[in-house]
Amino acid sequence: MAVVAAANSGFRGPVLIPRTGEPLGHVASTALLVGHVEGAPASVTLGQYDVLAGEVWIVPLAPHVAPPLFGR
Repeated sequence: MAVVAAANSGFRGPVLIPRTGEPLGHVASTALLVGHVEGAPASVTLGQYDVLAGEVWIVPLAPHVAPPLFGR
């Protein structure tokens, strides 16, 4: 898992984020990692990001919430 996560991070920085922007790049990277490792269909993986259905992940939210909370 650590090797796959490191490869995913290496793909996210130079490829995804420059093309999609930082927030979407992180979400796409996390979706790719979860879908690949678990073998889940894309519809299930993307459904886990449906905030209107009450699905909220800490991974995509942490980069936006942590700095204001802990940066002072």
